[in-house]
Amino acid sequence: MMRLVAAVLLLALGGCALFPSTFDPQEHARLVTISQLSADNQVCANATLAANVSLEIVREADWLHRYGSSLRDNADMISMEKNLLAISRELQERYVKGDVSVVYCRLKLDNIHSAAGRIMAVSARRPRI
Repeated sequence: MMRLVAAVLLLALGGCALFPSTFDPQEHARLVTISQLSADNQVCANATLAANVSLEIVREADWLHRYGSSLRDNADMISMEKNLLAISRELQERYVKGDVSVVYCRLKLDNIHSAAGRIMAVSARRPRI
């Protein structure tokens, strides 16, 4: 009898790890904001505006990564958010150095937008409670 109880308990606890993390509206909202900020790569024609947009994207991506890291069972999202933060920082750091071409800016914003879209798709598929 004790073996049966132990087996059921082990299965129940182990089964929890099989469920994906649940949908988090705050996390998803920040992804939408990053997607929105990176959607218009025409801002790259104005270096000051593009630098401000890149800084705002980094702020949002940093918040997202910190918040996502605080959630349980969120390892996949944490990894994707960490990568998003890294590519966002690359653009912002280039603006700090002052050596950003319009082409580089547009390509980087397109990459950020694409990454945010892929992460949003993963986030949207998570179960809602």
